[in-house]
Amino acid sequence: MYGVVTYLAELIGNDSWENLVTKHIFEPLGMNTSTFATTADPEKILLAKGYVEYYGYRMVVHTGSTWGYRAMLSWYPEADIGIFVAFTGNDPNYLYRLTLHNYIFDVYTGHVPYLNTSTICTYPEPWLKSDIPKVKPIYPKDRNTTRNQKEYIGMYKNKAYGKIKIGKHTEKNKLKLIYGYLTFVLYPSENKDEFYGDTSGIATKLVDVSKFKFKFHNDQVTLKATSFQEQPIFIRKGQLNNSVHPMYTTSLNLPVLILCIYFTMF
Repeated sequence: MYGVVTYLAELIGNDSWENLVTKHIFEPLGMNTSTFATTADPEKILLAKGYVEYYGYRMVVHTGSTWGYRAMLSWYPEADIGIFVAFTGNDPNYLYRLTLHNYIFDVYTGHVPYLNTSTICTYPEPWLKSDIPKVKPIYPKDRNTTRNQKEYIGMYKNKAYGKIKIGKHTEKNKLKLIYGYLTFVLYPSENKDEFYGDTSGIATKLVDVSKFKFKFHNDQVTLKATSFQEQPIFIRKGQLNNSVHPMYTTSLNLPVLILCIYFTMF
């Protein structure tokens, strides 16, 4: 995909990708030392290393994350070993993936692992302060909603994040939220129009408990996913308007097009 958009920019701009970015982005912003690995002279400039070192070995790493899954691939050229790990659940700041890779590498190369039967119980302490919640938040599951269920029910939409469906639950004091393949049971919190979302079905235990906040303003109802990193706001279907979610036209000039592609890549 990145190769395709680069090629399109070269066709439109009638120049190489490197020259286009240099002319329309680097030079106007005064980025005089910025360049590309494809054109740079490594003897004349300080290039950033594309790897880290572990026990003096080069360690090339790539990670991946999606809903409910985490993965990591590491390669140590001098040690002639590559490690791949994938698992379900959460992994804040790559703590578990990186540590597991380090442990496997230590055992393979004969180093004494820093993770052992004692430190595994307190990890990531004493090296790092743990800010990972040990248990799910405690909340009563028999609390009643502050409004009638029907007032919350509907299809909510965000142009970047897609759709969330709010439906009835078999129990009157709860709601059901469906987002893609994720299903949450919504339990009223101590705050008005706010709910704790606990996963159910195939997504059970794959995602931590999330918070969702409804807001009623005149005829508009919105839903805010407060536990999501970006805290996106979803608007109930039929109430979307361009003043809330502006649409972008295709009348972009070349510098803007290159800038959009540049930030997409990096």
